[in-house]
Amino acid sequence: EAILDLLSPCSIIGGGDAHNEKKIRFSSSVTVTELSEVAYLKKADIPFLLQDHPKIGIGLSGHMSKRLRAAYKLVADMKLPVEDRVLSLIGRLMILLQGKCENIVMEIPFSHRELAQFAQITPETLSRALHVLQDKGILNVEKKGLRVLQSEALRKYVDEMN
Repeated sequence: EAILDLLSPCSIIGGGDAHNEKKIRFSSSVTVTELSEVAYLKKADIPFLLQDHPKIGIGLSGHMSKRLRAAYKLVADMKLPVEDRVLSLIGRLMILLQGKCENIVMEIPFSHRELAQFAQITPETLSRALHVLQDKGILNVEKKGLRVLQSEALRKYVDEMN
């Protein structure tokens, strides 16, 4: 499951307990795939594995179904104008990192380049889009992250139930 998550867009490894003050290092799929090698099963071995361990197959199909729904939403978002695409991405990150969209300072555990890759835009375009969103009063770009001023602008792009 971790490998499947890593190889999908906007995936992160890491996390933590909201009640725990320790900082946990997050890694994106971009970083991990650049620094790692992935083992694989031969196609012919998969039916034997699933036959011997049916719970793996059930878990895998449920996980893949959830990932396909999320991927469909991400692909649909790529048709949005750049500012909307960035808002959607920030909203999804808030759900992943905070569990909900709210007016807070959100520390983004990715590089500017990785964030731009997730949005399928150049880093320069991301900078311009963030400045436009800042001028509109939706968010502020700060050293510690992004201060969300209008969380309702993000909520329309994400389903907080997922």
